[in-house]
Amino acid sequence: MYFDNVPGGEHPPFRSEAHIHALYRKLFEFVKVMQRLEDIAKPVIYTLQGLFGSDGAVLCHIHDGGANFISAIGTLSHMQGTVLNVNEERTKRFLYSQSARICTREELSTYLQMSQNAQFESALITPLTVNGHPFGLIALTSNRGGYFEPGDIETIYNSALFFALLLQNREEQLAVNDRNNIEKIGSICGKISPELQAATRDLIGIFGQMRKQLIDQGSSLFAEYINDAMGNIEKMARRVQDLSTLVEICDPPAPQMETLELAPVLENVIEYNRAKIESCAALKMHIAPDLPNICGDFTLLWQAIHELIQNGIHAIENGPHGDNVIEISACTVPGAAIIEISDTGCGIETADQKHIFDAFFTRWAPAKGLGLTRVKANVLMLRGAVLYKPGSQCGSVFSIILPDEQHAPQIEVF
Repeated sequence: MYFDNVPGGEHPPFRSEAHIHALYRKLFEFVKVMQRLEDIAKPVIYTLQGLFGSDGAVLCHIHDGGANFISAIGTLSHMQGTVLNVNEERTKRFLYSQSARICTREELSTYLQMSQNAQFESALITPLTVNGHPFGLIALTSNRGGYFEPGDIETIYNSALFFALLLQNREEQLAVNDRNNIEKIGSICGKISPELQAATRDLIGIFGQMRKQLIDQGSSLFAEYINDAMGNIEKMARRVQDLSTLVEICDPPAPQMETLELAPVLENVIEYNRAKIESCAALKMHIAPDLPNICGDFTLLWQAIHELIQNGIHAIENGPHGDNVIEISACTVPGAAIIEISDTGCGIETADQKHIFDAFFTRWAPAKGLGLTRVKANVLMLRGAVLYKPGSQCGSVFSIILPDEQHAPQIEVF
């Protein structure tokens, strides 16, 4: 425990200002080194549980049209991994209410359906909101009726708001780091690729002249050796050309940011790929009618979606034959839009999953391993995020998350 309060015991008579400051310091320390939300979920809910002396706690994060309970302990431990429907009307009202609640077990169902198989008498719940946009929620429970006090509402809500601001700021910081790293790679490759291209051209020319002279002199054996060497040099030249392609991916012209309607972009890229998709799989589409506008670059977004569709096609071509499906969906979540492209192809080995966005990483010869690198670079330039997860049965699921046009810039905390 991070504080001295005993879970489920008597309500602490007073939580000092020092307790609250200690909570903020711990939240700051956790988030400052965060690489993934899952890394800090359990320490955060243990800290909140210890402060409030509750006997159950969950931390939930909104994603992909639902709210995944990423960490849960005590009386709510069964919630781990379950998903809350954030589009349900009562859930929407609570998430947008921007206020914490104290309620009984029976009253909790008025706001959220998350109390199955749990025994508790009172609950303290609060949405995590950033600039008015729902980000997730926190729930604490006690096996005593009337356990929580009115002052707890302000304490939990302010700490939740602080936590959400830290999270959003950290995610933006990680995205900036990624963009800077990509730009650095582009800059380095841009400096060395012209010299390498010139050197390989010179080598090809020199070896070509040597081969001609040897053939003229009747030295066919040495000419064959030179021919083999030229083949290797030409392979190197193609790799150098790949470096030039990486420069274009990592250091493109400034994006032409404009208001984009997502549905027409999706329809355009799907129609472009339709024949290729239907040659190997059934195409399923689920495009929500209320997709928000985004501020983006048509070419960057089109390329990213196209690459993910092509990735799905290649996965099916390299996977087991059967009733294969490529599914393309788009939906709205608070403050963002989600584009999801899934396939029933060969999938990605667990050991390879952390490398899939790395340049030149591929298991599919003769692919260059730059498709998913382009996807990540483009989505980062659009101030979005791209996520991967294995399919429920087989294959892969890629999600592009894009902030809507109205999404306000984040408040700097660090």
